[in-house]
Amino acid sequence: MVGASGSGHQSIITCPSSILARQHYNEFKKYAKALGIPIFFFTGDMGKREKNRVKKAALSKENAIFVGTRSLNNLVYSKLGLLIVDEEQKEGVGSKDALLKKSQLLPHQILMSATPIPRTLASTVFSNFEALRINAKPAGRKPIITELIRDK
Repeated sequence: MVGASGSGHQSIITCPSSILARQHYNEFKKYAKALGIPIFFFTGDMGKREKNRVKKAALSKENAIFVGTRSLNNLVYSKLGLLIVDEEQKEGVGSKDALLKKSQLLPHQILMSATPIPRTLASTVFSNFEALRINAKPAGRKPIITELIRDK
């Protein structure tokens, strides 16, 4: 995203839920602000005034980062250079394709999935996609505890 911004292009990260989008936004915002990169959050449940502000930014801010839900499909981008789809299996092919059609350029794509769908796997074989596997857990990650809690 920093590389795309540095070359004057926009980046999008789209997520299947507002909660996940907000988590990404809050994390990316720290770095974007420190580097002077404009960053915007966009979901369908935002107010009209805020939606209009982000829509204008998508048309004019050539090096901005946009984080949100599938609602990002409703924006028109001036110079999209990077598209990141988190949880691709939930977003669907149509959502990604809709974003690609809104771009004048063919942006670089990163498709993330904890459970790859057959289409994604086929793309790594028959297309020029590359599959990467992350084997290490994030530093400081707390252990997952699964418990059965009975009603009293």
